[in-house]
Amino acid sequence: MEAVSRLGDASRHRTVELPGVPSQTIEDHRAIVAALKTHDPEAARQAMLTHLNNVQQKLKSVVNPDGSLTSKDDPRQSEGQDGQAS
Repeated sequence: MEAVSRLGDASRHRTVELPGVPSQTIEDHRAIVAALKTHDPEAARQAMLTHLNNVQQKLKSVVNPDGSLTSKDDPRQSEGQDGQAS
């Protein structure tokens, strides 16, 4: 279970600042909670799969093969060498 937790942490670290991710994540989480509240395991499973798919697709669109973010999606690209915004 610790490996799954670390994977989730790594994913959140990479995606939290990407455009559209926070709002999509909130929408996904609301769907998961709604399914859980109605005790509908199939709907909860589907909502969770949808969320994981959304995260996977966003990561695929912004992560280079070496694990670095594409320059257009890397928030550090607007900073200078000293870490200050340019």
